[in-house]
Amino acid sequence: MSHIHIPDGILSWWIWVPALLLVVGILYFIFKSWNQEEARRLIPLAAMMSALMLITMSVPLFIVPVHLTLAVLAGLMVGPKMAFVSILVVNTMLASLGHGGVTLIGLNTLVIGAEMLVGVYVYRLVSKKLSTLPSAMIATVVGVSLSLFVSLGLMISTVGLVEALPHEEHDESDEEGIVLVIPERFNVTLEPIYHVEEIVIIDDRENFYKVKLTSDERHATVDEVVESLIEAGWLPSDNSDDHKGWYLKDNIEIHIHALHEDRVTVFLEFEILPEGVEHDHSHSDYEGKEYDEDLDSILSEFNYLGFSGWLAVIMIYLAGMLLESSATGLIFKSLKKVKKDQ
Repeated sequence: MSHIHIPDGILSWWIWVPALLLVVGILYFIFKSWNQEEARRLIPLAAMMSALMLITMSVPLFIVPVHLTLAVLAGLMVGPKMAFVSILVVNTMLASLGHGGVTLIGLNTLVIGAEMLVGVYVYRLVSKKLSTLPSAMIATVVGVSLSLFVSLGLMISTVGLVEALPHEEHDESDEEGIVLVIPERFNVTLEPIYHVEEIVIIDDRENFYKVKLTSDERHATVDEVVESLIEAGWLPSDNSDDHKGWYLKDNIEIHIHALHEDRVTVFLEFEILPEGVEHDHSHSDYEGKEYDEDLDSILSEFNYLGFSGWLAVIMIYLAGMLLESSATGLIFKSLKKVKKDQ
């Protein structure tokens, strides 16, 4: 639930570089203090936990739009040190599969590692008075709540509240998507965009090009366009309100905004700027119609178990927390004997 899913290029280097360095420092401490015999004994179990975490963190649940992590379970089974290494391995593999950028490996490892560590120590404290199942569930709730708070804080402070809200990931395995190719003078080729139903050129001039994308889901489409732009080397311009505004590469500027009409439409405007000239975006031809992440509009699209808006968001997180804690408690209770036999 606490895994951060944003592409490379969104977070500033001073956020993810220290996180990577801290992970390296923690690994150095772990390897230096490891009991070699104990490590060899736990490696097979750690490999099993890594595989289990990889599956749960990469396969979306059908009943709730979040992923399980089972990090607390890993900590309970193999101990905090070995579990931290397993979490790093899993995050590295997930980054190679596109579940968050490579630059997020350090942050994701620290966030989920904190979840695991807090959960382990809460379990050790609570299990003195309660049985295995409730102790593991309570430990998981506390650990996940902490990591969720941290990851949401990072998301909100960097890419906005809407990005931090839960959403279903689009399955791209059975679709080819639409590859958007702009005329050569703009030197723009975007990777597949999966929610677009139709592309229409509505303006084509020497230094200006405007495309209208008809979409079945505004938020997902803009996310895919933004990710494609970042992967192609475009970065937010200094005048952009947030990461979904103006993008600049060399002297080509791209403006993204979306409207709700009969069908959702997303507009992309490509403009070649004179050398050394930067646009003033304080006034726009689409004033009042800019894509500004209207929170009320986004929340109105959330529906879960008969609830809508913020209540639906809360229910999603509560359902995810219940699934995570129940899975951790039940699996740990079943595998506790395996741990004792190690």
